[in-house]
Amino acid sequence: NKGLFFEDVGKKEVGAWQEKLELFYLKLQIAGPGKTILIKNPVYTARVAILRKMYPDAKFIHIRRNPYKIFFSMRNFYTQLLNELSLQPHDLPDLDDHILSVYVRMMEKLERETKGLPKNQFLEIDFETLQKDPLKTIELAYDLLDLGPFGADKKYYEEYLAGIKGYKKNVYDFPESDLQKIETHWRKYIKRGGYKRP
Repeated sequence: NKGLFFEDVGKKEVGAWQEKLELFYLKLQIAGPGKTILIKNPVYTARVAILRKMYPDAKFIHIRRNPYKIFFSMRNFYTQLLNELSLQPHDLPDLDDHILSVYVRMMEKLERETKGLPKNQFLEIDFETLQKDPLKTIELAYDLLDLGPFGADKKYYEEYLAGIKGYKKNVYDFPESDLQKIETHWRKYIKRGGYKRP
């Protein structure tokens, strides 16, 4: 709640986070002069308003993903992360509840904080669309967000895509009890994206 949503966090602590973020971005600008900074951080899904205050001209892309897959991906992520970083034995009795509630809070915050943003500042795309035709989707993003001519950068995306050609994604089992849990909590997002059960 504190780390993601800044709940019960004072102005001083938020200000310290902002200073560290600005310093980090300044270092990135020094490392890549003349380049636009692109940050991929799921935490920022819940921080559009504060980032816009800091950077009024910032542009945001939300990559909408299949909620069924998000749930199992997040469960896998947290299980691995906690096992790696824990300093003592632990169990995870409320992990699913945490994932289910945090996702809803993040999505609601994203909706509120992007409402009314100009089309050239906020873009939402489907992960499946990006995966199916990445170059075309990125070119569309350049166009809709006024990011300049895509042609000059296309070769960098082609090189990147060639480098990840053999990447294998995680494969999950989808137990009925988990599917019901996801549908109970995330029905709105499943319907909105037109997603089917895996």
